[in-house]
Amino acid sequence: VGLLELSKAGVELLELSREFSYENQDQCIEKVDLALQQLSEQSEQVSETIFAVGAPWVKDGELSAEKKPLIKRITKDLNLQALGFIEMNEALAEQKIIENALFSGILAIFSEFEVSFTLVYQGKFFQTEVVGVSSDFAGDFTEAVARLHKTIEKSTAYLPSKIFLASFELSQPQLSEYQQKIYDQNWQEHTAFLQTPVVEIITQAH
Repeated sequence: VGLLELSKAGVELLELSREFSYENQDQCIEKVDLALQQLSEQSEQVSETIFAVGAPWVKDGELSAEKKPLIKRITKDLNLQALGFIEMNEALAEQKIIENALFSGILAIFSEFEVSFTLVYQGKFFQTEVVGVSSDFAGDFTEAVARLHKTIEKSTAYLPSKIFLASFELSQPQLSEYQQKIYDQNWQEHTAFLQTPVVEIITQAH
């Protein structure tokens, strides 16, 4: 949970609580409440809330029917006012495009059980593909790459040669393991890339 300040200069992150895990809705409410308590007294005067969610939580531009009840419980039980939500892959893509209007790359946001791959080419957002993380990560990666390549074949023959890894759940060492697994791919089989991609970890997202 983070405390944000919006101004003409942009959005500034003032505080950030530690991370918590949960197994059901009741535990989720308890953990969110505990996270809010870790913020300063300044946060007690704030009720407006924007939820940052992963790509699997979103369907057709809206929160999935499965996740809406949890969001409603959080806002009701903790007396919060929901202003809306942001999908983390798209938010990260927009940040990269703001930094570079012709940005091209694949953004991979990891959770414990899933990874969301977002394709951005020359400043244009194409799509996000979500795959489960299994013991066969090479296969998971290949599946995601194949899906993304289909969406860009009409625009260009190859996928961007930069891949960015981020996570709001996994630690830096865990992301480094995935970074190495991507480098260890059999790149002769990945014809969607013109050359072996450079894989970078975005530490700010954690």
